[in-house]
Amino acid sequence: MMKINSFKKITSIVLAISVLAGFTGCNGGNKPLVAAAESLAENMSLADYDQLISSSNLDEDSDEAEALAALLDTDAAPADTQDFIEAVEETIEYTVDADSCTIKKDKATVDIIFTMADYNSVLKDDYTDIGALVKAIKKADTKDVKFTAEFVKDGKEWVANNVGSKKFMSFYNYRDAEIKIAMSADMIAGFIDESKSGFALTYNNQYYNTPFIQYDYYFDSSVHDYADRNIILHTELDKDGTTITRGDEFTFGSTTLVTFKLIATDFYSGAREIFEGGKYTIKLLTEDNELVASASVVIQESVVSTTPAPGGGNSDLFEGEGIYFYFLDNTFRSEVLDLEWFDYDDKMTNEITYTSDVNTLAFSIEVDSTCTRQVDYLYAYCNSDDESAILDALQNPDYSNTITPTRYDNGYFYDLDYEVNGQAKTGYYVLLVSDAATGAFLLYAVCVVS
Repeated sequence: MMKINSFKKITSIVLAISVLAGFTGCNGGNKPLVAAAESLAENMSLADYDQLISSSNLDEDSDEAEALAALLDTDAAPADTQDFIEAVEETIEYTVDADSCTIKKDKATVDIIFTMADYNSVLKDDYTDIGALVKAIKKADTKDVKFTAEFVKDGKEWVANNVGSKKFMSFYNYRDAEIKIAMSADMIAGFIDESKSGFALTYNNQYYNTPFIQYDYYFDSSVHDYADRNIILHTELDKDGTTITRGDEFTFGSTTLVTFKLIATDFYSGAREIFEGGKYTIKLLTEDNELVASASVVIQESVVSTTPAPGGGNSDLFEGEGIYFYFLDNTFRSEVLDLEWFDYDDKMTNEITYTSDVNTLAFSIEVDSTCTRQVDYLYAYCNSDDESAILDALQNPDYSNTITPTRYDNGYFYDLDYEVNGQAKTGYYVLLVSDAATGAFLLYAVCVVS
């Protein structure tokens, strides 16, 4: 029995030797292979695409090469992501395991052991600052990542043969890691451009008999770097300390302009055309209702009286009132004797419609002799009669001027003229009149160009 067992052992050894006869370890004196592996490891740790391509047999026009180029290109990545990747790559070290080498004719393999920060454990914690995350990466425990590099002989040189493979690409998993930098409300508020943000079309931070409330948030363009964090914000509007409506949600960083707009006829379901007087506060809030920013505006409301003032006024509705023009101030209304869209050029087809070759859009307001106030007026073009479109147009007027009443033989008139010189655009022209001294809105009117 002993002889038979010994024979079997000897036979096994002989068979093993015959199978491995074509293989040689790197310690057998093949320094070029070790050098090639070390060069590959260096290029991998540096994420050097050009060197990885030039030192391998990967076709630069292949799908694998294109995928590798996209993975290693961080120029378009957010700044925080770039800082994270750089921090991880600064921790990478490597060792070529010479004892793992196998060589068979013109093919070889060798294990490269990479040591890097255990970034996954670090990312489990919450950070509000990329700097804190980078410091944590530098202090993190490390982990080993083994990559078995494959080589083929090209003349006398060993060339990497599995660059771009799935196993190779998995080494760069840290580049696809999800970076979640939490942002505090104060941090978000820091991106708001206070010089541009505010309530639209107010005077001294007040609205007067306003049919709308609008607040525009302008953010610094750098917010686009944070869009991928999916930070959800929303607005709320309070009246005298009580929330009355909630605005739409939006993703922080998706745009540099966010507008909250509320129209009285929508809010009151047509029961009112102007907002009730009071103090209104717009709030910008996080998904968890943490306050980011707030601003307040006072709305002055005055009921239009039909009682004539001494020396003028009209107790009845003027023709067209409530249809194509609206008084927004009762005192001003009491000073008005008559008003209408005026036709200098014989270009009107009805009481509010001009033909497009009109030279002057004109709204004429006759007032009593006691009315001497200076008024500001503006014209804004809009191609739609939608209220939201009109409000947007009013923020970018085509023309504005400041005047006082002109005395003619037949009375005192405000000539609210806009010279369009035969180049009027088809659509709607909106006229807004306000008191030059107080900013209070006095009158709103609209005409049509066809």
